Amino acid sequence: MKKIYLFFVMLVMVSCTEIPVEINASKDTGGGTDDLESQLQNVLIEEFTGVQCVNCPAGSEAIEQLLAIHNERLVPVTIHAGFWARKLSTSTQDLKNEASIAVLNLLAEPSGYPAAAINRKEFDVGDGLHLNKDDWAGIISSEKQNDPKVALKLSSTYDANSKGLEVTVEMLQKEALPGEIRLSLMIVESNIIDAQKTPDGIKDDYIHNHVLRDMMTAYTGDDITSTLSLNQVVSLNYRFTLDESWVYENIELVAIIHEFGERLDVLQCIRQKPSL
Repeated sequence: MKKIYLFFVMLVMVSCTEIPVEINASKDTGGGTDDLESQLQNVLIEEFTGVQCVNCPAGSEAIEQLLAIHNERLVPVTIHAGFWARKLSTSTQDLKNEASIAVLNLLAEPSGYPAAAINRKEFDVGDGLHLNKDDWAGIISSEKQNDPKVALKLSSTYDANSKGLEVTVEMLQKEALPGEIRLSLMIVESNIIDAQKTPDGIKDDYIHNHVLRDMMTAYTGDDITSTLSLNQVVSLNYRFTLDESWVYENIELVAIIHEFGERLDVLQCIRQKPSL
């Protein structure tokens, strides 16, 4: 992980089975509101993928369809790690990195692809935290109905000369929270053109979206248990230097407040493009 400054606090082969996606949800907005009091529950989907996985583009396409329905209330992160994330001979860059490997280790590697974790919760379907593509739509719609226990707001400034990004995270705790609570702040990038295996062969101009590039917090999140205060807005400030190869206009910030320990349940999440 690149050097950061925090102010205030801190293989085995598996099968790829393609499953048709079914989407049955109404278009919705409102989860990204800056009004912390009225913010709705957003849903995190962490997709496990790799450029060697032939059927993974079907999972990525399903997420784009779900985004068209749920808009900012769905927060996607694409994790290139594990056996299927090995570079291809025509790859121009490695989408696997220390952060993606760490997140995969935290959530465990799926037994089949495409797969995703939703709000880092275990449900009646799936294998542990890992859900098959045909289960995503229904669970996302259900998770959106919850009332958020915490609200989140992001703001940022950027210095193009130094590539320095400063981010402020505002948090409002709305009710008592169980156990240890952590904040994870991710940097993801979309519109990355690079090689990908598909059912039709290797596509060198495939567009990779929502790719986890790095994290501004610890990979397992920063402990904010003692920072949060019931019914009080508190802020944390982070500074990060972006990699020269990343396209700033394609960057998006993802903030996640989640439990840590035996459970990793996401309490709230938000995504936002940083200021230009």
